[in-house]
Amino acid sequence: MLAVCVVAATSAQAVAAQDESDEYPVLKADVMSVLDERNAGFRDPRSVAVDPKTWDVYVADGHGNIVFVFSETGRQKATLPIRSPCSIAVDSRGALYVADDVGGIALYDVTGRKLRDIKPKGLPDGAVGSVARQLLVVDDELFVLDAANKALLHLGGDGKVLRHYGVIGNQGKGMRFGDVKAAWVNRNRVYVIDGTTSRVSVFTRHKGELLFTFAERGGSPKRLAVPVGIVADKEDRVYVLDTLRHCITLFDDDGKPIGECGGEGTSPGWFSFPFSLTRDEKGRLYVCETQQKRVQILTIPVDTLAKPREDAGK
Repeated sequence: MLAVCVVAATSAQAVAAQDESDEYPVLKADVMSVLDERNAGFRDPRSVAVDPKTWDVYVADGHGNIVFVFSETGRQKATLPIRSPCSIAVDSRGALYVADDVGGIALYDVTGRKLRDIKPKGLPDGAVGSVARQLLVVDDELFVLDAANKALLHLGGDGKVLRHYGVIGNQGKGMRFGDVKAAWVNRNRVYVIDGTTSRVSVFTRHKGELLFTFAERGGSPKRLAVPVGIVADKEDRVYVLDTLRHCITLFDDDGKPIGECGGEGTSPGWFSFPFSLTRDEKGRLYVCETQQKRVQILTIPVDTLAKPREDAGK
């Protein structure tokens, strides 16, 4: 049985950091558990997915050629031999979607048996071959962050592109990304990080209309240096993982920076060049740190921050 390192949270209070104009809190994470090389056998953890029904936690280990499966309590349930998994997603039926190190996508069953390859179909004129950087499953629908075409794709069950967020190929109008680093999809909104500018673009989920962009590039608080992961909660607060600043920066539903969590370090609650970020429906955050060969499972005490507007997300 897997021994999970449970860390007692010392305090959930926000530590106020003042600047000349307003208060910018630095929040202390409540670390629930840590899976690492010692207690889980990780070599290269790159991506985490959570089964929305069973709450099982899947961890893709790229160099280990394994997808680990843990129960919600941290008990190791299975190791699935899958070549070079780089990004993973799980639907409510337990189907596992895997993007490999060359950007190919395949579908697997709960035993790790490969069912079929998935190739996006119906891309616009001028598009190139798709290269998957990140996979997301929301309401059992598959979204693919396409590094080659620099857009987020929404795929149907047959692989047909139903919608894309970001201009592709010969299209003339709309948001054209220089690079797509990470994305997140929630009930009404879609978020895409442009790696060349560190800005976040926010679209309507069901129509693909651009609502607004936010964030400024930089190495100081309230700015993003090298963002590599993004999630949003039910109030449309946005959490952006910054690998160069070793922290998670929080933004309100309008894109205003409202606090941050973490900092460079190897103790629980601190980060060292974090690699990816995901969130489950219970509000838990999963931070992959490939260099530290660990996954931290934590929450951030956002109740200390300003409350979002009542119409957030509408």
